[in-house]
Amino acid sequence: MCATSLLYIVYHKHLTRSHNLTRIPLLGLKIHNIHIKNTMSSFAKKGWHYIPNIITKEEAIQIKYQNLMGAVRDLGGLKTHYDPERGNVMCCYAPPSSTFVMKRIQPILEEALGEELIPTYWFTTTYHNKGWMNCHTDRPSCEVSVTMNISGDAEWPIKLKDLTGKRREVVTPAGDGVAYLGTIVPHWRSPLRTHENDRFMQLFLHFVRKNGQYADYAYDRNQKCFDLLTR
Repeated sequence: MCATSLLYIVYHKHLTRSHNLTRIPLLGLKIHNIHIKNTMSSFAKKGWHYIPNIITKEEAIQIKYQNLMGAVRDLGGLKTHYDPERGNVMCCYAPPSSTFVMKRIQPILEEALGEELIPTYWFTTTYHNKGWMNCHTDRPSCEVSVTMNISGDAEWPIKLKDLTGKRREVVTPAGDGVAYLGTIVPHWRSPLRTHENDRFMQLFLHFVRKNGQYADYAYDRNQKCFDLLTR
């Protein structure tokens, strides 16, 4: 079984939970040189930030089909499982095809937030008609997060309550994303209304502050994440 196959079989739940994984040392970690702002950024104040054009349409299509083909190859079909917090979904933890997006988005996030970050993990979720996402905040590995639309024509907004107390609804076309402070900003999605056989794929990208309270969650304490992001 290849490394990807296990990821389709075992759903890695990204909501708050504990981990017993061995901690990954930060030796060899490359930190981007950025200008740290003296004043709190708009992202830090509001708790969310819109990021356009993270990837091209062609790159989004490539990610989509590599994930779907991996599921067909490893499971014999596009099999879903029922998650009581999201409905019928298909998930893939740390897909190699999306590693480049983690590396691309990190300096963008650091500039927007005004802080250095350490990557943790990333995963895709494919939702189906009537799927949803319960209102929640995330576990420590998701301190600074991005949800990005890979495919799906329906206007299906992510909803969140920002740090000013305002409720927001943000629709992202393919290739765009919304960054948010996942551990403190509640976020959710109402039930998806689309054609019965349509799929809506999202890519989630997660980081922690280098000098923050969750820094020891680097690479999600997962050897595969460490290997993919540092090779």
